[in-house]
Amino acid sequence: MEEKRSAPRMPSDLRIRYTVEGGSEGGGEARLVDLSERGLRLLTGERLPVGTRLTLDLSGVDPADRALLRRERGIVVWSVQPDGEKSRFLVGFKYA
Repeated sequence: MEEKRSAPRMPSDLRIRYTVEGGSEGGGEARLVDLSERGLRLLTGERLPVGTRLTLDLSGVDPADRALLRRERGIVVWSVQPDGEKSRFLVGFKYA
């Protein structure tokens, strides 16, 4: 199968925090699965509907180096539950 992505993905295993924008839902913790220049893929413990706007706190990159602290804003573009998984969801996130 031919890869259709314009930007390569870089694997990751970083734990991050996210905040749902404009709602009272709050947020949670997720695992960053991979990222590219256009977006990233998360593994979460809750379903995040397509269109949900999030702010991600990527400060877990390297707490010792404050220059690497980042916040990213964007939107959920897809969300699926992997086969056999009852409490985990893969989420596609596009930078705003």
